[in-house]
Amino acid sequence: MVHRVGLLSLGEPFGLVAGIAERTVSLMTTVLNLGGTIALTYDDDVPVTLSAAELLGESDAEMVDLDPVQSNGLSWAHLLAVRHELLSIVAAGASDAVLITGTDTVEDVGNFLHLTAPPGLRIALVCSLDTATRGQRAPGIEAALTWLRSGADAGLQLFVDGNAYSVPFEKYWTGSRWDFAASPDTLPPWRVPTQNQLDPVMPTVIVIPAGIGCGQWASAVIGSVPSAGIVLEAFGSGDIPPDLVPSIESYLRRGAKVVITSLAPHGRVEPMYPAIVGTSHELLKAGVYSAGTLTARQARIRLAVELASDASGEVLQAFERFATT
Repeated sequence: MVHRVGLLSLGEPFGLVAGIAERTVSLMTTVLNLGGTIALTYDDDVPVTLSAAELLGESDAEMVDLDPVQSNGLSWAHLLAVRHELLSIVAAGASDAVLITGTDTVEDVGNFLHLTAPPGLRIALVCSLDTATRGQRAPGIEAALTWLRSGADAGLQLFVDGNAYSVPFEKYWTGSRWDFAASPDTLPPWRVPTQNQLDPVMPTVIVIPAGIGCGQWASAVIGSVPSAGIVLEAFGSGDIPPDLVPSIESYLRRGAKVVITSLAPHGRVEPMYPAIVGTSHELLKAGVYSAGTLTARQARIRLAVELASDASGEVLQAFERFATT
């Protein structure tokens, strides 16, 4: 059975368990299709994104196309639609889901699922570095279904061309091709409560990378771009140029949120070098939140999800593992 769900047809509020009778979810595995390279083929040089039915072939799975696109075109509405479907699966008493998506944004999708997926659900996140071939089952689908049938514990698992990776994961260039690996860092446990709504408009969270001479232009961006939060991608353990500090302090006084991450691969933010303008010690003392070992990409999704949640005042909980007292 294929059920097509247009993002605009879901109605508001997204994510509420009440009102999910828009479709009936069976107890069979549900396959959600967001598209991506795994679903991409070309007809006479024209790109085509295949449906879930075309990617699975003969299957007894419940197949749901969530307005599939190439993953550089994924939107907040796509993510909200995924959460809506996952909540409906759990409400129907099922426990398994496959989510097909693209490699461009798979890290963001994985982070969003870690924060918003209902507990007790097994989710196989499936993508491919190769384009699709009509008439053939998408690579990795069988491995994902086998994992789900094995009775694995609830949680999220990534499958790339049939290879399994735990969460969190990272993508890297080997020198000849892209590959994935499990990240050595763990993700904080905070999640959005199942009953919480998420705002249909994604909160604007801007990422400011630290660099020599960045203070002037970064201050101009902060002052001119309306936003609900900032992620600072800082030097070392969390330091930024001194001439950027007044803009950050002004931003904090407006009640907006600032989270600081490290530019260093697998770096960590911690309070260092007191009494020096722009250091992590002084920024954390001023009210900036520490992202600990989170990357800027992870922290941006985490802060956006927290700000979009209808439970106010949870920034400290979202980053509590790393908060400085």
